Amino acid sequence: MTRADFIIHSHADSAGYILDKIADNELTEREEADYWRLRTTLHILQRKSTVEDSTIMVSLDFYKKQDMQKELKDTYMLVLNHLFWKGDKSNYRYYMEEALKFAENTNDSLFTYNIFRSAAKDFYIKNEYRPAYNYYKKAAEYNDSDPSVFYEAGLTYCHIADNDTIDYWMQKAIALAKQQNDTSKILHYYRNYADIQMSAKKYDDALSNIRNIKRYTSNTLIEPFMMAMIYLQKHKPDSAQYYLNKTAELHSGDDTNRGFLATKRGLSFLRSLMDYGNGDSFNFSIIGQYTDSLRAAQKYEMIKFEEQVLAKQKLSEQNQALIIKKQQIQLLLLTILFLISVIGIVTYIYIKRKKDKISRMDEKMESLQQLLADVSDDLKKNRENSSYFKKVLLQQLGIIRLTASNPTNQNQEMFQRILKITNDEIPVDSLIVWEDLYTLIDSLYDNFYTRIQKSFGDILTEKEIQLCCLLCANFTTKEISVISQQSIRTIYQRKTTIREKLNMQQAEDIVEFINK
Repeated sequence: MTRADFIIHSHADSAGYILDKIADNELTEREEADYWRLRTTLHILQRKSTVEDSTIMVSLDFYKKQDMQKELKDTYMLVLNHLFWKGDKSNYRYYMEEALKFAENTNDSLFTYNIFRSAAKDFYIKNEYRPAYNYYKKAAEYNDSDPSVFYEAGLTYCHIADNDTIDYWMQKAIALAKQQNDTSKILHYYRNYADIQMSAKKYDDALSNIRNIKRYTSNTLIEPFMMAMIYLQKHKPDSAQYYLNKTAELHSGDDTNRGFLATKRGLSFLRSLMDYGNGDSFNFSIIGQYTDSLRAAQKYEMIKFEEQVLAKQKLSEQNQALIIKKQQIQLLLLTILFLISVIGIVTYIYIKRKKDKISRMDEKMESLQQLLADVSDDLKKNRENSSYFKKVLLQQLGIIRLTASNPTNQNQEMFQRILKITNDEIPVDSLIVWEDLYTLIDSLYDNFYTRIQKSFGDILTEKEIQLCCLLCANFTTKEISVISQQSIRTIYQRKTTIREKLNMQQAEDIVEFINK
């Protein structure tokens, strides 16, 4: 996109090729705005109508939102061109006023000048000379150093009226071109000024302007050829003949970019016309040869154009076929990739769930075994440490009773009961008498339950108080998970909820906080 923007004014065809390639891609909002701006600019450079370029409004809206002033200046003129071709006079006036207000807010008189001049050219192309002239006048108010705007104003006004106003604009344009030593503009302005004067039958003024051309060049057909035309209009055949002969002597080079009367055949036609005026016969073959050459050139150009259209159509069909084939391959690859992804995701989820289940089983078994080990080691310590609390808790769960029964079947029965608890077949709440445990907690841990109930009983739920009691008894997260038949993640989440309710730091110890 940047490359196309950089070369569009110098190599419009290459920029168009780049834009055609970009059109197949997915664009960001900024890229889309740039794309339509460049596409409309390309149509203008290719001398095409912009009546279908309504998407330029997308570019304008984006640039206004982003306050991109440089792009806005270009886009306002493109929008005005589009609305002009569309014939939407109401919106044309609206956006003209909006553009002028933007120019005023940015204190940019050059942009104002460009807006008026662009509008003038739009109306001139459609032969609406009065509004075109008015816009040229406004443009000249904002830039009085550009000779071309004065020249174009004079050229436009000659289609409206024939008076001294034309002389003002043309003479001002020539004077500015002289100040800038721009020879090409001086010659161009003098020649067309003479044409205007000749059309107005101001032949002497036209002769004066043509003679001025001599001061700026000595190797041109303009001066003798225009002198011949003027003397023909003045009905002075001798003088006209003289300058026609002089034009023929100076004539050289290619006739491709010359008007018919300035070509070799045109000069022959004028000389034959002069001879006829002097009593000789008129050579009609000159006209026949010229018209034949026009037909031949037209036929050649038509054949060339048809060949170019066919070649372009063939290339377009081939390109379209390649695009369709590319899309089919991409769709197939995406389908295969999607299927592989689905299979991979399903397999991953299945394996992860299997591993998680095994891991949870292992953790519960490990926790229960650890609890049993703690009770076995600390049975004699009774109230002296937290193992006594674990013992009482395990007695309520029935595990101690099982181990004290038939020693022969001890291990078998213990593991059967553990498995039932682990698989959530036996609800733990039905085995634990918390009212007894609360009393035990108070006696072992300095009235911990009573203190938490008094300080935070209206904040924490019963389950959360039970969790705090287990933490106070030095139960690990894994052990609490087994006892409460909840996942380790759930236990962590409940601890986080307790900290939030108590306005604690996430890393702060819950038991220490309550004991403060």
